[in-house]
Amino acid sequence: MKNKKLLWFIISGVIILAGIISMCVQGLNLGIDFKGGNLLAVSFGTAADSAKVEAIVAQAGGKDVKLQKSGDNSYDIRFMTDESQDVGQVREEIQKQLEAAYGKDVCGTAVEASFDTVSAAASRELVIAAFWTVALAVVCMLVYISLRFEWTFGVATVVGLVHDILITLSVMSIIQVQLNSTFIAAMLTIVGYTVNNTIVIFDRVRENNKKYDTKTYSRQFVVATSVKESVTRTLFSSLTTLFTIGALCIFGVTSVRDFALPIIVGILSSMYSCIFINPNVWEFIAEKRKAKKTA
Repeated sequence: MKNKKLLWFIISGVIILAGIISMCVQGLNLGIDFKGGNLLAVSFGTAADSAKVEAIVAQAGGKDVKLQKSGDNSYDIRFMTDESQDVGQVREEIQKQLEAAYGKDVCGTAVEASFDTVSAAASRELVIAAFWTVALAVVCMLVYISLRFEWTFGVATVVGLVHDILITLSVMSIIQVQLNSTFIAAMLTIVGYTVNNTIVIFDRVRENNKKYDTKTYSRQFVVATSVKESVTRTLFSSLTTLFTIGALCIFGVTSVRDFALPIIVGILSSMYSCIFINPNVWEFIAEKRKAKKTA
């Protein structure tokens, strides 16, 4: 059984390590909400040459140009501008050159679909706000679990929260999904699901810990029994949400897909952590406390 416990932690460790390497090599694909800059969404009647579009934007004054396909013949063009440049003039020049290259109105679809710009200062404030929002949510969950159960359960829950956040960030870095302000909402949703799933199992652990005499039954037995008794409810409640979010991810537009993907990864990670990680962390802490009391 101990070898299986180690296996669960190794699996998570491998994914997180791969994510850390990915973040060091290619980083997170931050959108303009977090990084700042300009985002121009364009649609063409026919397929456009990516290299040509990037060259047009660069020639018109855009810097650090990145092109991402968002649909059939539709692209999101992200670019930066210097403080000395007039963003409006750069935008008009890009529009003018794109219209010259691909036509002003092809098949009833305008070349420019939308344009957004975020200053570097605003993006920094959003990053700081996002960090403190998630951190505050984790701390509040620690206090809540500690009051409802005891601090050992709270610590185990926070370990699960950090695990799920790291797993989600790792996968997002590996597959390079663009992260914008909706990612904050996704992370808070993941925190909520992790705590909900964990409470269901920990409630059963608390009951069985009182039911079974620890002199006769080990805490390992208590944890295993509790997980078996509550795992069906946890899986069914999570799968119900996954089916809905999965449909949004498959059939939704790019912006919806970028919001749904982190939630899918987070819910899957939550299911894993509340069954294999959190109860074993609680068992480890409880056994250490017991050893100190008997020493």
